[in-house]
Amino acid sequence: MGVSFLWKLVYDALTTDHFHFPTSSSAQGFLTVTICRHIVEGKLQELWRLHVWLPGGDPGHEGFSIHKHNAFGQSRFVAGQGTNHVWSIEEDAKAEQKEDTQKGDLIPLSKYRLEWTDTNGSSTAYKTNQTSSTVINTGKLVVARRLESTSHSSGMCYTIGEDEYHSSAVSKDRISATLFVFNSSRGHNNDEETIIGPRDQEKSTFVRCVADKTAKELCILVEKAIDQERCEPVMNKW
Repeated sequence: MGVSFLWKLVYDALTTDHFHFPTSSSAQGFLTVTICRHIVEGKLQELWRLHVWLPGGDPGHEGFSIHKHNAFGQSRFVAGQGTNHVWSIEEDAKAEQKEDTQKGDLIPLSKYRLEWTDTNGSSTAYKTNQTSSTVINTGKLVVARRLESTSHSSGMCYTIGEDEYHSSAVSKDRISATLFVFNSSRGHNNDEETIIGPRDQEKSTFVRCVADKTAKELCILVEKAIDQERCEPVMNKW
C-alpha cells in the first residue's frame, strides 16, 4: 500500500470525534500517537504509531539516540524529510585507548537496559500507556561506528531490522511525520540492552509528558505540511 493511501486511512481515523487517541512525547524527540497495537503477555506483536516532529520541538532524551528495537520496524515518511543512520556496535572495554577512537572513527559508549513505567509499576516488558522510561547503564563498554546514512522524504520508506542499531534526525525548520510499524512476525529478539549512551552515567529517566496537542490537531498540522510540499515544486518554477 502506498503512503498516501495509508495516510488517508490514518487521518480519517484520528480526526474523528468518536474515538480518543492519546498523544505523548517520545525519548527520540517526536510526539507519538498509538494507532493500534497487538501485545501478548507483555511482548509486542504489532504496533502502528504516528510520529510527528514539530519545528523547535523537544529534543528528546539527549545522548541516547542510538538504539535498536525488539521487533522489525518500518518507517513511512508522510511529510518532511529525515536521515536514518545505521550503526555498528562492538563490545570493547579498552576502546578509549585505541588510536582510531581518538581520531573520531569510533565513539566510546556503553550499553543501557531499558525499563518502562506506567501506573502499575516498572519492568522491561513493553507498556502501552507509559508515564516514563528509564535507561540503566549495564557497565558493558562498547564502541559505535556509523556504517551508513540514508536520506528520506515524503512517500519514501525504510526498514530497521530487529538487531540493527540506528538513530534518526529530521529537518528542524519544518514539520516531519512518519507512520511507524513494529512487526514481530518479520523478526524479533528478547534483548533488554537496546540503548546506547554515555559511559559516565548510571541511569537516566525520560518523563513522557502528555502532548499539548491532540491527535486531531497533529493530523491537521501534518496535512497542511503535505499541502505545502505539494505547492513547493510549483512555487519554485516562478
